[in-house]
Amino acid sequence: MNVRKPHQILKQYWGYENFREPQYSIIESVLNHHDTLALLPTGGGKSICFQIPGIIFEGVTLVISPLIALMQDQVENLTKRNISATFINSTLTHYEQRYRLEGVKKGFFKFLYLSPERLQNDEFLGYLNEFHIGLLAIDEAHCISQWGYNFRPDYLKIADVRTLLENVPCIALTASATPQVQKDICEKLHFKNSQIFKKSFYRQNIQYVVLYDENQYDKLFEILNKVQGTGLIYVRSRKKTFEIADLLVKNGISSEPYHGGLSSEIKNQIQKRWLNNETRIIVCTNAFGMGIDKPDVRLVIHWEMPPDLESYYQEAGRAGRDEKKSFAILFYKPLDAQNQYQQILNQFPDFDLFKKNANLIYDYLKIPLLEKPFHSIPLSSFSNLLNTKILSIVNLKSTLKILELAEFIKIDDSTDHYSKLKILVSPDILHEFLRKYPSCDPYIEILLREIGGELFTNHFPFSIRDIVIKHSLNEKEFIQKLNFLHQYKIIEFIPANQESKIEFIKPRENFHLENCQWEKIIFLKEQALFRLKFMIKYAEYKQVCRSKSILEYFGEENAQNCGKCDVCLGRHKVNSHSYTLEEEILQIVQEGEIQYQKIIQKVKKGNPEEAKVVLRNLIDRNILELDKFNVKLKKKK
Repeated sequence: MNVRKPHQILKQYWGYENFREPQYSIIESVLNHHDTLALLPTGGGKSICFQIPGIIFEGVTLVISPLIALMQDQVENLTKRNISATFINSTLTHYEQRYRLEGVKKGFFKFLYLSPERLQNDEFLGYLNEFHIGLLAIDEAHCISQWGYNFRPDYLKIADVRTLLENVPCIALTASATPQVQKDICEKLHFKNSQIFKKSFYRQNIQYVVLYDENQYDKLFEILNKVQGTGLIYVRSRKKTFEIADLLVKNGISSEPYHGGLSSEIKNQIQKRWLNNETRIIVCTNAFGMGIDKPDVRLVIHWEMPPDLESYYQEAGRAGRDEKKSFAILFYKPLDAQNQYQQILNQFPDFDLFKKNANLIYDYLKIPLLEKPFHSIPLSSFSNLLNTKILSIVNLKSTLKILELAEFIKIDDSTDHYSKLKILVSPDILHEFLRKYPSCDPYIEILLREIGGELFTNHFPFSIRDIVIKHSLNEKEFIQKLNFLHQYKIIEFIPANQESKIEFIKPRENFHLENCQWEKIIFLKEQALFRLKFMIKYAEYKQVCRSKSILEYFGEENAQNCGKCDVCLGRHKVNSHSYTLEEEILQIVQEGEIQYQKIIQKVKKGNPEEAKVVLRNLIDRNILELDKFNVKLKKKK
């Protein structure tokens, strides 16, 4: 073990004198070989909690991370600090992956970042036995829990690797996990001698606000005129990103749209302009934000309600990381709740509809019973199925997702950014062909200059984009020439795969409840509805502090009112009397057990709808108890 102490390493590589609370305690736990769960809010400095032990321990630290952009960003940051780190993902050629894995085996790297999917790769598992591993770190650990909001089946495979690395300490990190999710993470990862560290989810500098204004656009401009600085506006559709961004630009507010369908190059350009304050507002889907650290975001607006409080808290938490006053604003309409509810129903249809749609997919792909394709199928293969309206895009997505959860297929969302090329003819024949078609000559010359004679013997990976930029070529014309040469069998040109693929794991069967693991599907649906219920409660209840609602959801008992949200500032108080509607209801119930409906009839300080909301809230908070039709005070244990 490295003899240097955590504080020395912190000072040497990061330039800080002291740790934030509770970073040092987490690091001590890991160094003492305790399996450790660290719950730190967004921007709370999770990475240092495994990076410093990783530097101290002998061997390499394996870091499981769900997002390619996130792992590349962290590797880049470590490298800038002269800490040896690398990653393995689908953007690399097979040759480059093997080169890096060999480097890890020889001890050239202290950190290896990889996706959970990599843990199912036989070649990687072969290397794993030859690595000297000092620590296993799992980022976004909530993804392993079926109770969580972002469950990813591939994360369950981490448990198999833990069995192989029995004596290696493990640290799991997340920014949002309810008590149930925390327990599930520890169980799924086979934690022994475990320690859990939590930093309060309270963000003192963020002012939470829910707005019910009918004219959102007028209110939006009012907010942007009052609150200076950069911001984010989260929307639920790609179309909306363009619509709102265009409107802002027309009104003199610099803004750009951002969504998952944009190319990596365009995304990077948008992020860079925003990080440099050249663009004030990014209008984005939830594809934006993970791993992007901009401390001076003053404003995060949600145009529509997200499906759960975990998503909302993470996205809103991108405001005010510099601990200066910032705003998290949610526009809410009852229609949002209906739309989210409908999306869950679409995501988890009843079994008969799923079975019908699954058979349509297999029939369309001409896959008979007890057989499966030996090759992956790109998602673009379904375009005709969608165009003929045999299946809607919503039904296609939900059916494929359920087939994946039932382990019939695997959806590979990774993309390959490298094309491959091999010259199929001898140099003499190539020379004769280029004399006949001289317009192709400059392109072959560039390829040979960049790659060399290896093109005659191997399929060599290369980036079209890199060559186009370096040699100032017309990208469309370059690709046309490559396809022309491929057509005449002068070269074999395999374009980069830029779309998701479906791999069939099991042969087609007659679908029934058992082989589709339908109990799992029902459980996931119930969890999604459960999380939506709490999101709606946060948005609708006008008597409970916004911050307090969030803290109680994440298991922080005895949370105090923040004093600054819209509720605490009194914008939604039912009246100006000396006691609130909540206190009036409690006084009524204290007189004895009473029917639910009679409470509604007896209140004087608010209308019946407001009384129902407050009463539901008191029951949800376990202050009151509903026994059939009667309400009574909850007995304290």
